[in-house]
Amino acid sequence: MYRMGWQRFVVLILVIVVGVQAESACGAFVGSNKVYLWPDSLFPELLLQRMDVNVAGSELITEEHPLIDLALENFLRPANLVGIQKSLDRMGPYEGSMRNIFMKAGLPDNLIYLVVVESSARIRARSYAGAAGLWQLMPKTAMSLGLKVNSTVDERLDPIKSTWAVVRYLKHLYARFHSWDLVFAAYNMGENGLARRLKKHKTSNFFELCKRKAIPRQTRYYVPRVFAAIRIGSNPSLYGISLGRTLSVYATDTVAASGKVSLKDVSVFLEVPLAVLLKLNPAVKNPYGRLEKGTLIHVPWVARKRLLEVSEVLGQRRG
Repeated sequence: MYRMGWQRFVVLILVIVVGVQAESACGAFVGSNKVYLWPDSLFPELLLQRMDVNVAGSELITEEHPLIDLALENFLRPANLVGIQKSLDRMGPYEGSMRNIFMKAGLPDNLIYLVVVESSARIRARSYAGAAGLWQLMPKTAMSLGLKVNSTVDERLDPIKSTWAVVRYLKHLYARFHSWDLVFAAYNMGENGLARRLKKHKTSNFFELCKRKAIPRQTRYYVPRVFAAIRIGSNPSLYGISLGRTLSVYATDTVAASGKVSLKDVSVFLEVPLAVLLKLNPAVKNPYGRLEKGTLIHVPWVARKRLLEVSEVLGQRRG
């Protein structure tokens, strides 16, 4: 078996951050036929940067407009219905954590269905323009929101970290535009471009901008699709959608590297298959690359015992 010297071992020791029970209200990540939960309390609110914006509410009530009705009708066509059902199924494992993050931020929790339109709820989705992850963030935007995008990790692919970042971004957009239709438009076309068009046409009404064709065609269709996805996701049974979420549940813990460490090192040290760690950590690009100090790593809950044993031994040696 591979062994590390004690000096290197001390450098690479993983610090326990937080643990969760398998039945707690947290999200999860599917690996093969297993589901690994993520603690919803793990990611600090410093990523959120709370703002004094009154957008609280457990659910966003979608607007009424013919364009939204048309988008809803399009989603519910037989050819498209299977796709949206699969998207909602993909969300199932980590939906709990995502909802908790939005609610803690004071945002309507059904905003999570934005990912149905953005990525079809695919964790590793990438666009031709360079956007990635559930929320399809561009690298520059992601880094401005505190996510790491470099040669070793792309945290846009981490469902929980990226959700914290998007919550922060959505709160910023709402503070600037004061309505969800304009927030969605800004998310799609860019906030400065939208602000220029609002100023030029002297209106703050999204559908008036659509009527005047003052914003890109893609955005004119995007915003109604988001509202339609929120309607469906908030009450799928109303639209004849039955979700298949009967999954076996396994809990995870999360650790932080106190020194540069690779996912392979963690695998050997904690005696956890590398394939499992790769499924739990989609943000890691190279399992053999050294992750930066402080990088959060998701590991199976069963590895907690090993972490506790090592922490105890290290404490005795240092004493």
